[in-house]
Amino acid sequence: MLWSLVSSLIKHSSVSHTIVTPQYVLSPRIIGKCSDQLLCRRQQNNWKQSKQIRHQLNNQLGNSNQSGNMANIDNIRISVIQPEDRQRVLDFLRIHYYCEEPLTVGREPKQQDPADEEFNLSNINHGTCLMAINTETESIVGAVLAGPKGPDEAEHLFEEAAAEGQSKWGIILKFLAGVERDANVFQRYGVQKALHAHVLGVDGEMRGKNIGGRLMSELMRLGKKLGYEILTADCTSYYSARLCERLGWECINAAYYADYVDDVNKKPVFVVQPPHDCCRTFAQRL
Repeated sequence: MLWSLVSSLIKHSSVSHTIVTPQYVLSPRIIGKCSDQLLCRRQQNNWKQSKQIRHQLNNQLGNSNQSGNMANIDNIRISVIQPEDRQRVLDFLRIHYYCEEPLTVGREPKQQDPADEEFNLSNINHGTCLMAINTETESIVGAVLAGPKGPDEAEHLFEEAAAEGQSKWGIILKFLAGVERDANVFQRYGVQKALHAHVLGVDGEMRGKNIGGRLMSELMRLGKKLGYEILTADCTSYYSARLCERLGWECINAAYYADYVDDVNKKPVFVVQPPHDCCRTFAQRL
């Protein structure tokens, strides 16, 4: 799932092409959360390589700051998340992401599973996660967690969903596996290397700063520098889908919550409140 965005955020957008979005949640449920087995399959780079990538990217962002680009505007600095930032990023997301994400709150218990958090944070080691920092307070005001995925992503997700059984995480994984399969990104675009945005959270008090738009724009630049061919996201929220549309991404699939029912009682698996009605998959070539 991708993100869940508070409606009032969109109303405060000051830039038409990169909507401002305080507190919207890019769903971590979006393709790719999983247990240790799947995490191991995804962590292809060793620690030394990841460290070198993060160092290189932070240098690149630093150069952008000096040249006046969006990486450092209005007392907001965007940089690659480091392993030592793990706990404070998690603390931030627990306040500004999970409590709004439709799949998280759409099924009891409403809190996220520990496996959910662990998967999202594991992407930090890929050097593909960014955070926005208020330079006056040095506090996090936004974060996007993204990681690599390959053509066999749907297969891996179905396997992990089966292994998780009827746990909340297993149920979410099964839904996301179907979303990934139906979006068929790799065949549709003829690519082999994709970067997937799992989580996007923005502080609800940071309205009018276009934090979400800046983070996603920097993520696109970062992904291109690393050689990814495409950036994708599964928007579980109506508002996050609007964000992707405003950024010019292509919507390639929609999975409606009302149609995703339990095999036994035929009731919706996720009870999601309006205006959220489906999970939309978006893609942007890099």
